[in-house]
Amino acid sequence: MNQSLSGIPSIYFCGHEHCQPGHSFGPAVRPHYLIHVVLSGKGIFKHQGHTYSLKSGDSFLIKPMDSTYYEADRNNPWEYAWIGFNGQEIPALLNQTCFQDSCIFICPPDSERKLNLRTLMHSILNTFSSANYNPFTLTGLFLELLGLMTGPSVVEGNSYSTQYVKRAMDYMKNNYGYNIRIQDIAAAIDTIKKEFKSNWNGCTLTEIYYAGDDSSKDHQDWADRNNADEVIVLLSSFDVDSSGEDGSLNPNSTYNDWKWILVRTNGGQWQHVDHGY
Repeated sequence: MNQSLSGIPSIYFCGHEHCQPGHSFGPAVRPHYLIHVVLSGKGIFKHQGHTYSLKSGDSFLIKPMDSTYYEADRNNPWEYAWIGFNGQEIPALLNQTCFQDSCIFICPPDSERKLNLRTLMHSILNTFSSANYNPFTLTGLFLELLGLMTGPSVVEGNSYSTQYVKRAMDYMKNNYGYNIRIQDIAAAIDTIKKEFKSNWNGCTLTEIYYAGDDSSKDHQDWADRNNADEVIVLLSSFDVDSSGEDGSLNPNSTYNDWKWILVRTNGGQWQHVDHGY
């Protein structure tokens, strides 16, 4: 569990499961908040007499002491990831999202939104599993995730994500002096997304996320050999159409855990230096 700070959410645990057909949990209650994000497949979530059918990109929230039940579809069982959390400001925080008056988030038919949700969720899982992870990075990623779960009428002007994440980052910077790396991860991901769109013809990027602090430390030699002082490693999944890109990839296939290595110097722009398995 990360350190509890006044006004900052405490992340208790994170997890991930690719459920078997019909796998269920509940009815049960929890002493804390719990969000599940559906990464693929589908299933149902039952709460206060209502049954919700959820699919990839959707999420459901369990509040403390709420009795809930959820079950994976028997033909297309869901894969989901979850985050357990708590904190004094959580109710006010959730009131700025779709969870103000609902226990579910339905992802709009927007592939970019779904990709961003998957990217953030995988980054959260990898950060949480890293040895000696930065708790402020984890909290920031969690706030970014909540920032995607808003409706168009929730906040006028600046988006919730911009407002609350900036507030949290300012609080952490002013009071604790930690090096916040959320922007670094986002900038590296953006670099690869732009390159993928420009140069990887016949391929569709389905997810990309931070591989975790341990993986980046293991690849420090890439910074050294490129006269840089920082390295970051991303993992991705993408689909290849019948063209096979330029002939170097298998046509009509899916690549998972494809690695991207980027380096930079003095906090400058990330440069992609290698990729593959």
